[in-house]
Amino acid sequence: MKNIAPIAFAAALALPLLPAPAVIGIGVADAASPREDIAINGDRVYLGDLFDGLDAGQAETPIARSPAPGREVVLDRRWVAQLMQAHGITLDDGAGGLPQMTVRRESITITGDAILEALRLELSSQDSIPFGDRLEVTLDRTPENIHLSDDADANIEIRDLSLDRSSGRFSGNAVLAGNDRDHATIPVSGRARSMITIPVLSTRVGRRTVITANDLDWVEVDAMRLDSAVIHDASSIVGMTPRRGIVPNTPIRDHDLAAPIIVSRGDRITMIVRHGSLALSAQGRALEDGARGQTIRVMNIDSNQTVEGVVDASGQVRVLAGSGAS
Repeated sequence: MKNIAPIAFAAALALPLLPAPAVIGIGVADAASPREDIAINGDRVYLGDLFDGLDAGQAETPIARSPAPGREVVLDRRWVAQLMQAHGITLDDGAGGLPQMTVRRESITITGDAILEALRLELSSQDSIPFGDRLEVTLDRTPENIHLSDDADANIEIRDLSLDRSSGRFSGNAVLAGNDRDHATIPVSGRARSMITIPVLSTRVGRRTVITANDLDWVEVDAMRLDSAVIHDASSIVGMTPRRGIVPNTPIRDHDLAAPIIVSRGDRITMIVRHGSLALSAQGRALEDGARGQTIRVMNIDSNQTVEGVVDASGQVRVLAGSGAS
């Protein structure tokens, strides 16, 4: 609470002062020097925190409870003067009067980013989230920084986490736990997206046009929204042809592609017939389109006999054994 107006210390803390010790009225202490910026680690404020130069017994006199961890208060000069009078404290000659004195409670700060990272790690371990290159987690509301006592030794634990795989929506609790107790519980909710980079066409490619590496681009998409038919590997796309028009920059599926047509219907082709180690060739005409490794019908030009054969890489058709006339 950095901008709090100077007020009585006890009122600023909303806690009572500790009982005045029995030293009141015993005598006058040695001259002391007030401290301006006072950092407190424990839950009590002592005279020795406010003044240098006190004897050990007086320095260890508790006077008030500390602010909450991470908070600070500005002491009212009149209140400090009354405190000095009650405990017989005088200022040394070089003090130059009472300065503005601020008491700050030290703390461990748990940031909203730390909670977000704990959520990301926990969500990454969920079986319902598919493997991706990067997990993107967006919170509905980023938690404010939380201050704990500097001896809290707290860890962030994500509990009661539930996730809807179809939408990526999640909810749960971020619990700051340590020293065998829970220090704070923060409800969290938001959306998780497992992002993955996939190959896509960068421009329209016509049917029967062989796709090259130059036709591809890479985009990051939500893996949770992809089906199993989407192609993740560019090598499965390069060298293939579109079966139909594919919209650029959209996922490509197995059924969108076909092997390139080597033999087109009506093409004059060479037919290869094997009998043991003997290979015979004849001229034929393709009766249908054919890709490498695909079985198509061809007609022998000389005999008008129709047979079936397998298209090879060179565009020849190797006639299948037992294939007869139609």
